[in-house]
Amino acid sequence: MGFSAAAPQIASFLVIDLGGSLTAAGLFSLTNLTAPVAGYLVGARSDRTGRRLGLFRGCAVAGFVGWTAIAFSTQLWMPYVLGAVLLAFAGAATSQLFAAIHDELTARPDPGNDGVVAIVRMALTAGWVVGPVAGAFLAAQTSPRTMLFASALVTLAQVIPLRTPTRSRTCHQPPTSTWA
Repeated sequence: MGFSAAAPQIASFLVIDLGGSLTAAGLFSLTNLTAPVAGYLVGARSDRTGRRLGLFRGCAVAGFVGWTAIAFSTQLWMPYVLGAVLLAFAGAATSQLFAAIHDELTARPDPGNDGVVAIVRMALTAGWVVGPVAGAFLAAQTSPRTMLFASALVTLAQVIPLRTPTRSRTCHQPPTSTWA
């Protein structure tokens, strides 16, 4: 919900709070052009090390720092740099989560595994449905800065339900660890 709550509100924040033009605010979406590069770097490291959940947590922290810094931005250029750098890496969190789920479900084949993947996909979809409404409501009731900080908190909160494998995995070993 962090990204989805902030996405529709960022343009008004850039215009109203930071004094940018509508044209400049529209260009914020171009900060997403760095996301494939960041995703490739995170994915390549993940495949080399097998530390998918650690990288997932790192991406979530990058999202928290990025949205928090944007919420406290005082200059128009700041959200663009933060979006292009930190939020690009934050976007790689989802792929790391699905890679970790794949590793775990491959280690423990079960007919119910498809249900696990479906639940995670539905939760992601629900976030993109509820997030924009929640973000608009929160921004209207408080301020865009409060909503952006709430997006930061929600982005960080995605690591709460995760448990850590008891043994490290690498891409060259079959994923045989147990969850603590």
